[in-house]
Amino acid sequence: METLCLFPPPSYLRRVNEPLALLFCERGLIATQVAQRLEGLHYRFVTITDPAELVNFVGSQKPMVVLVDVDGLPTPVMSAVEQLRSNTSTAHIPVIAFARELDETVQATLVAKGATVVVNEAAVLSHLPQLLDRALDVS
Repeated sequence: METLCLFPPPSYLRRVNEPLALLFCERGLIATQVAQRLEGLHYRFVTITDPAELVNFVGSQKPMVVLVDVDGLPTPVMSAVEQLRSNTSTAHIPVIAFARELDETVQATLVAKGATVVVNEAAVLSHLPQLLDRALDVS
């Protein structure tokens, strides 16, 4: 019996095997940079700009990870992270929060609200693979 092996797999199979990430970001440049890095890591991703959509999307699509940019809308984003953590169907989904600059108060608040990892923008761009590994670690 012959086995047919397709290498590389067709594009529709690659997309099915790629984990889904949700990127919440209002700033175009950083959103594009993070999206390119996610693509390079073989993630599918959806970018949204409305905190209310964030909660609805995560609830319906169950992405592997959520990345949220806190710049511009810190209070609504923190509230959305808190809602994700308080919902039993989304509480397990890791959240990586980032901003241009983070002071200790914002970091502490994000952690208290349920963010898995909180870093500055430069760290997201430089260390995304390691941050994803850390956020997805279930040990």
